[in-house]
Amino acid sequence: MKQLQKITALASMVALLVMSLVVVAPVRADNDLLEGASVALSDPRAGQSSSYTFTFTADVSASIEEIFFQWATTASGVTKPASTNLASATFNSGGSSTTGSGFIPGTNWAIDTTNAGSGLISIDAGDTNGQVIGDGTLTIQFDGITNSAITDCQAGVASSDTCFIRIQTNIDTTDTFDTTPSDNTNVKEVATVTYTTIQAVTVSATVDPSFTFVISTVAAASTIDTISTTVASTVTTLPFGNVSVGTVKYVAHDLAVTTNANSGYTVTMQMATQMAGTYTGNDIDPYSGSSATWADPKDWTSPTGSTANTDTAWIGAHVTDADISAFSGTEFGPVNGTANAVMSSSGPDDGSSSEQVVYALEANVYQPADIYSGTLIYYATPTY
Repeated sequence: MKQLQKITALASMVALLVMSLVVVAPVRADNDLLEGASVALSDPRAGQSSSYTFTFTADVSASIEEIFFQWATTASGVTKPASTNLASATFNSGGSSTTGSGFIPGTNWAIDTTNAGSGLISIDAGDTNGQVIGDGTLTIQFDGITNSAITDCQAGVASSDTCFIRIQTNIDTTDTFDTTPSDNTNVKEVATVTYTTIQAVTVSATVDPSFTFVISTVAAASTIDTISTTVASTVTTLPFGNVSVGTVKYVAHDLAVTTNANSGYTVTMQMATQMAGTYTGNDIDPYSGSSATWADPKDWTSPTGSTANTDTAWIGAHVTDADISAFSGTEFGPVNGTANAVMSSSGPDDGSSSEQVVYALEANVYQPADIYSGTLIYYATPTY
């Protein structure tokens, strides 16, 4: 009987001990509320202002009054990374609702940056009974946080730096972050996440300028703006050949440009040496029919001069490029010693379309019979 009493007494003592252990154990969960915790930065560059978006997948619901966020140089520390600045942090509610999906539910959450200088900010539910959160995806976003610098948390790494943020949810208002939460019954759950700042990577390249100018031949009997060429050209000659008095002859060149010049290009044409005969004083003048100029071209008319070598033979040119706006229809301007624009563009050109220059030459009865030649040149000038 005494033995039985001793056993009964011992059982009672064990029961009391177990009960006392249950009473003093902190009320904690196994991070069901902060499961899968992560943080994403809108701009991870060191020293830049960024938004920090925390995401959790909660498997349970719980009434929470406060959530603390402690920026730290180590996983278990409370030393703020030196360059982190939380003083201007704001809480982005994201249109908080009570659905428990997306942004944290509740409409009264407010940020507290009182301890921002030590790396600690928090949000308060604004309700003495707390706010029920959980059972879904939760998002908490802070804006206006200045990122830590390289080497704030990791020494010896020049390209990036990984720091820590310790998260703590409190059941009641305490306005404090507990560095040893296992001893505090007010702490519901804790989690630690990392974020990495990086050095910006400068990407550079230089695109070399390119320019190709191509002069191509035009066959005889080619129709250009209703003008039919009389003779085929070559790349280096405009061979009018034998010219009968009172008969106009036409020869043409095809011009194309390929360039990446940002401001385009201009191609000009001019007579470097006037067309002259083998006899001194014989020459062929630039076209001036109907007082034509390059700025005011006119339809072709026969030479009107009656004194040898004075408007008794003319050479002129017609251009097809619409960017040379003075020309229309079958108008011609003088081929003279001035560099006159025959082709232009205000931007790059892939060379897929070309323009033509049609040259006309005619002599009247007063022009001396002779063999005439001159030198014509093109200038192709890009503007980068």
